[in-house]
Amino acid sequence: MALGEEKNTYKINEPGKYYDPVSKKSLVVTMHAGADALARMGWERVGDVTEEDIKDPYNLKEETPKVKDAKEGVK
Repeated sequence: MALGEEKNTYKINEPGKYYDPVSKKSLVVTMHAGADALARMGWERVGDVTEEDIKDPYNLKEETPKVKDAKEGVK
């Protein structure tokens, strides 16, 4: 498929991990509309979406800092 050439897949594309063979990038898609759009642009589905991908889509995995109790500093 050439750049800008739309391809109708005639099927429902499932959410998952998609890979673009041209740009070598990957993306996690959690909705059917997004999956369909990527498939029409030539991206390939390479895996399923895990619950961890949905909770942390940008792979931040930051721990929230603990907040001290307000009464702790008062004597």
